[in-house]
Amino acid sequence: MKTSGRLLVICLVAAIPRPGVAEEAGATGPWRGPAVDFVKGPKGQITGGWWQGGAVGVAHFTGPGAQKLPVIEKTCRAVAAARGLPYAEIHRDDVVETEADANSGLLYPDGTSRVCLLMMPGGQSAHTAHDVAGIDKGLAKRDYPAAVAAFEKARALPQQAVATGMNYVGCCGGAYTGASGYTMPNTMVTGWCLWPGRLTGLGPNMKKPFPAVVFSGTVAADHPLRAVGGERLENMFFNGGPLDFEAGVPHTEYIATYQGGAATELEGKQWLVAYLPADQPASGRVVLCSGHPEANHPDVFRALQEYAITRPYAVPRNLFKGTKPLKGVSGDRQLQYYCMPAVAGKKMTVKLSSEEGRCSLFVRHDLPPLFDVNDGAATEAGVAEKTVEIKPTKKGDYYIGVYGDHDDVRGVSYTLTVKMAVK
Repeated sequence: MKTSGRLLVICLVAAIPRPGVAEEAGATGPWRGPAVDFVKGPKGQITGGWWQGGAVGVAHFTGPGAQKLPVIEKTCRAVAAARGLPYAEIHRDDVVETEADANSGLLYPDGTSRVCLLMMPGGQSAHTAHDVAGIDKGLAKRDYPAAVAAFEKARALPQQAVATGMNYVGCCGGAYTGASGYTMPNTMVTGWCLWPGRLTGLGPNMKKPFPAVVFSGTVAADHPLRAVGGERLENMFFNGGPLDFEAGVPHTEYIATYQGGAATELEGKQWLVAYLPADQPASGRVVLCSGHPEANHPDVFRALQEYAITRPYAVPRNLFKGTKPLKGVSGDRQLQYYCMPAVAGKKMTVKLSSEEGRCSLFVRHDLPPLFDVNDGAATEAGVAEKTVEIKPTKKGDYYIGVYGDHDDVRGVSYTLTVKMAVK
């Protein structure tokens, strides 16, 4: 490996030609809303399964520096379809601000995550970083501050998406893209800083036999990944990925290490880490893998994606005081929740007005409503003003759900009003 100046060029596999954009719905049809009911924690925090929307279930990033392989696409499609969510192949313009969409394809118009999982495959992560940041490779030598500023701007929207619920799985080059730089001196940070830890450098190129992967003693026997992979995964494909992950990073699981094989440099080094900050309840989970499990262990590769997205998602308590109408924008297949405190014995009238009736209304006491579990719903297509009445009200919180039943990525404007009256 050569390091020139402050720019680290990471070459993991041969360059991959840029494919065309492809996007399609999950195999099970339109999203049917949250599949798992919500629960209330001891401190009042409400969590549930993925509830934020049905725009994109799994997004597979491809491009000049990111692989497009049949096994990766097949797995991403399967994970999305199992949840009735769409699969999308995305590229540079889908993760940065454009004239057509300032929020990018990762975020809804209100700035929350539009994507449940972003899969960043192996490849040449430095090429991906330069491509997404829109800079040429020589900029770091000519104007280092300008290069840093370009990278910071390019990773702002992916960072926001993860902070608001998007999960991330990065393998090999994708692990570099998701990390926060390198412990090596005089190297430029080209990752997205989704995991706060750093990488220790570049591992060896392909050396056979490949090492095994052994799960750490601190990982419980019933851990979802250990349950799929067993105690030991033989023949783990490795080709120039991260040599190791920084140790001791808070909120990080250190799941498995390398053992044996011809690449002795990898002995005892981390194969897999997962990061989910406990102090940021809206955050997505970041899973970084230094090798290529999709090559010889496709079941484990799918398990990485399943582990990233199978977890409780926090519901923010967006308080609706009801003193005046609330105006909002609902993205394509986006679900938004509002909380309305109420006293017992009243008549509550909830009205939702939207452009061409393209938003639906759901109301439920104590917990956020599901599409088929609620105290009242108005979902008629084409009805501009939808109304739900609750009488008599119960004491406590009523949760109001607004669902954008449309495909307009720019969003649809709506007005929400709540009136309380004597029964």
